[in-house]
Amino acid sequence: MADVKSEKFFKEMNIAFVIGDLDFIEKHIADDITWEMEGEKTIRGKEEFLSYVGAMDTNHDVKVTIDKVRTEGLQATVIGKMMVNEKDGNVKSYSYQDIYEVNSETGGKITSLTSVVHEDK
Repeated sequence: MADVKSEKFFKEMNIAFVIGDLDFIEKHIADDITWEMEGEKTIRGKEEFLSYVGAMDTNHDVKVTIDKVRTEGLQATVIGKMMVNEKDGNVKSYSYQDIYEVNSETGGKITSLTSVVHEDK
């Protein structure tokens, strides 16, 4: 169960994405989760969500810095940066914001995630 008041939980969730910890993620998302990513198609349902995360390339060096976690009611916002060392040797920097919504009727699981990612120039 996600503790919407816990900054620690949302930091752990962001790290789970980076390292591909599908077990952790699966325990904390609702069956009917939706994930909206700016400029991408919306992911619907636990199976599609886990498949998408599982297909993400975790075989490169990624450093995540979480700058701020804000919680209010049943919503949490995580703001941070990612430094990605790509296989070709290039390093790219991204700023991101993830907005999570938790539903107490689903046992406190995450029902919605909205992600905005921009490459830093």
